[in-house]
Amino acid sequence: MELVLIRLTGPPWLRRPRHPALPTPQLVVDVIWANAVPADRLEYVHTRAGPLPASIDLALFHRLDPRRPSIGATALALCQRAIANSPSLQAWTAQPLPPPEF
Repeated sequence: MELVLIRLTGPPWLRRPRHPALPTPQLVVDVIWANAVPADRLEYVHTRAGPLPASIDLALFHRLDPRRPSIGATALALCQRAIANSPSLQAWTAQPLPPPEF
């Protein structure tokens, strides 16, 4: 499996702690799965609140495919598709995060 880290960031008007319109991390997991297609090769999604208000960090685990060396672009496209298709995530953005250092 390959791990891809992505941060979703909400629009400025949501960037208050505990804003009532903030989606929960679990809702984001559901939205990601609802928008995943077999070609995404998604296996597992983990979310947590990001470091700033109105940010959610995602860890996306994808099956490896030797014909496609990196899944980063696919993971980002999946997140952008989820944002485009979810009223709860309107005006949010997705940015890849660097891989963790061990």
